Amino acid sequence: MWVVTARTPDGFYRWSGENPEDAAQWIGRISETLPAGETLWFVQVQGVADEAVENPEQFRTHVERRSAGAVPVESYSDGNTHSLAYAAPEFAPFPDAAISLQAAAHLDTESGRWRLTLGTPVILTEF
Repeated sequence: MWVVTARTPDGFYRWSGENPEDAAQWIGRISETLPAGETLWFVQVQGVADEAVENPEQFRTHVERRSAGAVPVESYSDGNTHSLAYAAPEFAPFPDAAISLQAAAHLDTESGRWRLTLGTPVILTEF
């Protein structure tokens, strides 16, 4: 699932759906109507891990390998939920952003599978 939020001086605009191409089209359409330089974009993508993912450490390793230059700045873990916040220059919404990428893994105790969420600059949906 994709969730895209645009924050403007006048409020929030939000889109969610399954198709990344639809997300890109919505971003293109809505960005033409929003004030340039005054819009902060938040993008989240969420899904259930393949059965091959046995623990959230694999997810962390994958995120850090794919996000060159991402430096962990804070984390949270309670056994079933793990969240990492990164300073990641390639995702920074503005030059001095302390956090620009967040990754989370949550174990669904009913299914036994991990729900994985990525967000930039942060996650605005539930993990």
